[in-house]
Amino acid sequence: SHADIEYVDASDFDQAGGIFSCIDKLFAWFRQAPIMFPGATFYAKADDDSLVDVPRLVSMLQPVVAVPYVYLGYVQYDSFLPNEWKHCGWSAGPVGAADAHAKHCPSDAYGPFPFIVGALTVMGSDLAKWFSQSSAIAQLVEHGRHSQSSSKHWDCGYSDVTLGFALARSNRSISLVSVENAMRDLTYGAMNASRVAG
Repeated sequence: SHADIEYVDASDFDQAGGIFSCIDKLFAWFRQAPIMFPGATFYAKADDDSLVDVPRLVSMLQPVVAVPYVYLGYVQYDSFLPNEWKHCGWSAGPVGAADAHAKHCPSDAYGPFPFIVGALTVMGSDLAKWFSQSSAIAQLVEHGRHSQSSSKHWDCGYSDVTLGFALARSNRSISLVSVENAMRDLTYGAMNASRVAG
């Protein structure tokens, strides 16, 4: 009755214990959202255990309304093994990721590149529109869905990194916006009440 639920064309949790559902839904949402809501300025995805402070989010997005190809959230860095759907060489920063790539990744690994941690991922409308129309993204999704019967498959554990990988190899000039300090759960700072209330 509230018209606040949208269904996306993706696998559900009852398939293979849900190991594919979150990555499938992540890609399906960002591909379908610009079609379902064509006038939006931003498209976002939050984890199901996230509580979104909508007024704070709106004020946080206001300064980047006119910025092209926004990819916003808590930024980290990683490398990716496309043939295995796995990551290697993670770090919180680009220098650490370059070092980790050199030490821990095989020669065919792609990266390092930035990605947004999944508690909240935001795309500007122009980036989301490109994402929804991109044949390269469509092919990646098709390949990922076909991989579900293989031992090397896409899965929820690497959904954020896989999205970052897809954007990194897109040849788009993406505006990476980091909002690390906005991403806190209720355990941050050992339940520091002033931080939670802030």
